[in-house]
Amino acid sequence: MHTCLLACIALVGLVGCGDNKGPGTGGAGGGGGGGASSGGLTCDQYAWCTTYSASGGSAANPPALTGGTISDGLYRLEEGESAARAMVFKGTTLLRVGDLYENDIGTWSVSGATLSLATTMTCNHGGTRANSLTLNAAFAAQGDDLFIQYQGSTTIRRWHRVTSLCATDDNFQCRLTSCVCSESFNRGLPALSTDPSNPCGM
Repeated sequence: MHTCLLACIALVGLVGCGDNKGPGTGGAGGGGGGGASSGGLTCDQYAWCTTYSASGGSAANPPALTGGTISDGLYRLEEGESAARAMVFKGTTLLRVGDLYENDIGTWSVSGATLSLATTMTCNHGGTRANSLTLNAAFAAQGDDLFIQYQGSTTIRRWHRVTSLCATDDNFQCRLTSCVCSESFNRGLPALSTDPSNPCGM
């Protein structure tokens, strides 16, 4: 329902951002994509396209990965990988929100200090397809931060609970000369632009 656009060219930043409403505050909308649902979330509920990215390198000063309680909400990657990634936790449902209008939906569970993220389906503007993948990780939940170290990796990634995927901070920023960020809720997944220099079509 609400779209956030941030555009910056070279050293000049032009920022225009509307308010963004999360689950329960947005109405049903149109748009393409797969509407497969799980636990009250639909695969195409969040649409995000951006050229922004999180900070690379392992999270600074992480706590001991001893588990904890993960609160429902929208979490965006802040540290640990130069990429744009987000996850929605709602009940036992997991929605992995991709940065090019493509998402994965499934479930999550905790056993002690191990977090399991299991996706079963991928969706985009063209529809849905089966995509079975399970990732296990050591984790720590601390306030609005979620620290994850995937099995087989030495990197600790920090995710932060946010209300807007396009809001910048010290870690999530534009690192290019031409930047866009678009997000919407309950409007389906748009098609990517055919212009390789502007895949978000903004």
